[in-house]
Amino acid sequence: MVRDSVRQEEKLKVYVYDCLAYNQADQFVPNIKEIADHVGHNYFNGADTQDVILHMDEPVLTLPDGLPTDASAPTRRKGEEDL
Repeated sequence: MVRDSVRQEEKLKVYVYDCLAYNQADQFVPNIKEIADHVGHNYFNGADTQDVILHMDEPVLTLPDGLPTDASAPTRRKGEEDL
């Protein structure tokens, strides 16, 4: 597993941001896509992070319905786990 991870990271070394290159704007989108794909395939819950990277938008998380405002700490924790 470690070898696969190292191989993937070696593959990413060609996707760098270079502010001195003449084609830096052309490389931005492919770099973002490649990094997002890497995160999406290689990290736990990476698909969520991949979506955030590709859309450049924070995810909107809502608390579960029916959680009272005066709920105890364990009940709130359970609600956060459900989220």
